[in-house]
Amino acid sequence: MTRFDLTEARNLRVARRTQRFHGLLRGLFAFGIVAIGAWVTDLAIRNGWTATSAVVVGSEVAASILFGWIVIMTRPGAEVLEVSEAGVELGFAGGRIWRRGWNDDRFRLNVFQSRNSSEDRATVQLIQLGSGVWPVTNFLTVPAFDALLGGARQHGLSVLASSVSRQGGTWYRIAPRLP
Repeated sequence: MTRFDLTEARNLRVARRTQRFHGLLRGLFAFGIVAIGAWVTDLAIRNGWTATSAVVVGSEVAASILFGWIVIMTRPGAEVLEVSEAGVELGFAGGRIWRRGWNDDRFRLNVFQSRNSSEDRATVQLIQLGSGVWPVTNFLTVPAFDALLGGARQHGLSVLASSVSRQGGTWYRIAPRLP
């Protein structure tokens, strides 16, 4: 088993930019919550709603807010990546773990290897699939990236590479081989 600390790449410029983007999304979401709350309060006061209709509308607004919170991830990135003979494990803050075995039919990862500025050259951007509408972004060091691709190839997974000339990098799709 090989364990990689993913927090060491968080100070890279591209990682800080992604964190600012997620912060902006959370800020816009919070502003939207306040605006909707003020609008519903104004409607309730102006139209003289009954308590029942106010509760119904409030429940609908709360459901919308909950859905929005699920869609917009609160924190990008895992803290730990483990690559072992059994599979891959991403450990997130708060104890949440994304774990897939090499022989798991649900194993799917998209990995973008960047070739941007000199500061970010030694990183790759790992996009975890299946974690909501907004994928979780992780930044890996070159050894972690090599271990992930090497483990996938060693265990017979399909590793499809496609060049992205506009972004100056390569997308890798790691998934089980089709029968």
